[in-house]
Amino acid sequence: SSGRLYYATNGFRADSLVYVYSADGEFIKTFGALAGKKFSDYEVSQLRESLKKRVLPDAVKNSVLLCATSEDEIFAVHTAMPILKKYTRDGAKTAEIEIKNPEFDKLRNDFFATNDTLPAFSFKPLRFWNDIAADAEGGVVLLYNDPNRLSVWHFNTEGRLIKRYFGPKINASKIFVDSDELWAVGRQNLVFYRFSLLPQEKVAANNLDQ
Repeated sequence: SSGRLYYATNGFRADSLVYVYSADGEFIKTFGALAGKKFSDYEVSQLRESLKKRVLPDAVKNSVLLCATSEDEIFAVHTAMPILKKYTRDGAKTAEIEIKNPEFDKLRNDFFATNDTLPAFSFKPLRFWNDIAADAEGGVVLLYNDPNRLSVWHFNTEGRLIKRYFGPKINASKIFVDSDELWAVGRQNLVFYRFSLLPQEKVAANNLDQ
């Protein structure tokens, strides 16, 4: 609603996680501490050296998806770490939530194993999440990186997980929430899907794995 643009730096030649611009493209400020050190280039040999030691490179740690909510606040989720952060529109961090699920360990282990088999000049990034979208009540919906089926995780305005939705066997790449509807588009085709989302007050007490 403020017309601001929030730009995720991913730590690339930047000391902060987010740069803020006005609707006219004028720089306003930065906010958000980096999870690792800033970096100036994607040196694959250095990335691969860290991976051999089973350590996430800084270029991976600071990769985030940003979303401005209906309350004009900002959620940032790290794509390679189970961390969801929330900021005010002026950059004050109000929450940092660790998202716990054993599926993350499998994705991380597969990430290291896959990179062990790649040529020395190549690198495959680690992604827990493919996309983020704001709901109508100040919360966000995250699209889990599962190529075999649609899987979205719904968080309320406090960053608490209130529902997981499982959909058809599609490899979705993008999502959008409009009122109580979830839209998704497939990665390999331009088929659009529309689903119903229950209001938060009706799902808060439900089983999270339904």
